[in-house]
Amino acid sequence: MKWRNVCLVLIFIVFVFLHFYGLSNQVFIGDEASAMLSIDRMWDAIKLKDLRLLAYPFLFYIEPFRAVFSGTLLHFFGPDPVLLRLPGIIFSFLTFWLLVWIFNREKIDSRLVIISMLSFSLSALLINDRNGGADSQMRFLFLFTAYFLWQNMKNFNVRNLFYALVVWVAAILTMLDAAVALPGIICVFIKNRVLKNKKIRFLSIAIFFFLSVYFLAWMALPFLTYKFGFQQHYLNRGLFFYFSRVSEGVSKDALTFFWALVEYTSLPFALWLIGTFLLSFRIRKFLYLQLFSIPAWFAVILLNRSSFHVIMYAAFFFFQAVIVTNYVMEKYKLTHLFVLILFVWIVASNASNLFTASFDAPSKRISITFNKILLRQGCLEEATVRIYSSHGKTPPSKPCSQDNQ
Repeated sequence: MKWRNVCLVLIFIVFVFLHFYGLSNQVFIGDEASAMLSIDRMWDAIKLKDLRLLAYPFLFYIEPFRAVFSGTLLHFFGPDPVLLRLPGIIFSFLTFWLLVWIFNREKIDSRLVIISMLSFSLSALLINDRNGGADSQMRFLFLFTAYFLWQNMKNFNVRNLFYALVVWVAAILTMLDAAVALPGIICVFIKNRVLKNKKIRFLSIAIFFFLSVYFLAWMALPFLTYKFGFQQHYLNRGLFFYFSRVSEGVSKDALTFFWALVEYTSLPFALWLIGTFLLSFRIRKFLYLQLFSIPAWFAVILLNRSSFHVIMYAAFFFFQAVIVTNYVMEKYKLTHLFVLILFVWIVASNASNLFTASFDAPSKRISITFNKILLRQGCLEEATVRIYSSHGKTPPSKPCSQDNQ
């Protein structure tokens, strides 16, 4: 056990280093900049003594509090490319150790744990693990929620269910992708008849009313600002934006999700995720896990931006792939063979990508896990330019609009 812990600490040190490598040169992208700006503007309600600014995050086509931590830092400290990414990086660190804790609790083979976390560690260089848009936060919250709810399907525990529900609400506030856990939550309630417990019943009622007010505000505020002439449109604002995306976002090509997953990871990694998911249907002990993985894969397969959505569930899919692989290794006595194959595959693939990747060529993949590298751009998106201009800073590059002229 001691050698495993030493290896994990060393891998984590590399993980930390890679998160900060070249981070000061990583420009803000539109998705993270827009989310941070809405929170930044909300804080102006105190300085300007105008409570209407509290509605600002609800008026955009992003989740109102997607970047609440980074947006707050932006308001008080300005557009520092390292500081504003710290909340996401911290959640990435938490995800690393949460996975290790889960693998220990599930008694995963030590060699498989080390090899898996070695693969996972290179995701630290990628844009989704080091931005201010809360992608990393969402992955941690969803993994936490799904795991503890899955445990409650097998062995009911009031405290664990309490934690899972609170974290799920935090995930919903971060990104709507967490809604795919709702079928699992309903099944936990039905199977364990948890509403008989006074604490859970009170928490459930409180969550219901809180989310009702939250979603009502998300719909009402964009409409009211339109009605009173503060903005020209409302159908592409707030929760209305997501209503339109459901109808517009359904993929016409059944394989869109697969090619997107391959592009954002690699062919072997995509096949591993899908293969272990399909294999889990034949393993009785993982039956309840399907209550969370099926809705997540359903969202990934149907939506034509599935590459983006698979990033949200990446830690959960990774966890499922590892525990299913471990089960196969133990059942068929293939431990040594699997470990050898995985080690050669992971090290060779990651080494190849690492040495051929270039910070000046964002399309290059740097890892077999989770996303493409995106550290530099030739120009700045509009939201990024607004971050610098609103804080009296000179943008580090020219706006993309100038390239189109």
